[in-house]
Amino acid sequence: VFYVAVKESISLYWLFLKLSLMDINNLAADSAVPGVNRNAVYAQKWVIPQNSTIKQFNTVSEEFLAKMRYNRYQSETLSTLRDTLLPKLISGELRVPEVEAFLEGFE
Repeated sequence: VFYVAVKESISLYWLFLKLSLMDINNLAADSAVPGVNRNAVYAQKWVIPQNSTIKQFNTVSEEFLAKMRYNRYQSETLSTLRDTLLPKLISGELRVPEVEAFLEGFE
């Protein structure tokens, strides 16, 4: 388990993404015991952009993340709807016109 102790004012979101993009598995020194020594991570050199650049990055990426969250919510809603309606359609409990009437409220 790794944790971050921030010593300077830096975007934790940017830091999270930077760490996520690191190929930490390739830093493992010993193949017999899985894991990474923190000193191997500390030895990595990073270029940290200026705060204004990170702020711009956060602004742009937040729009994409909001869209991703919305798409995930929509996908989960549609999956739930499918899982609820499909068995009823197959069994004949519901007919297509009834489902269409029900779905009009979701548009």
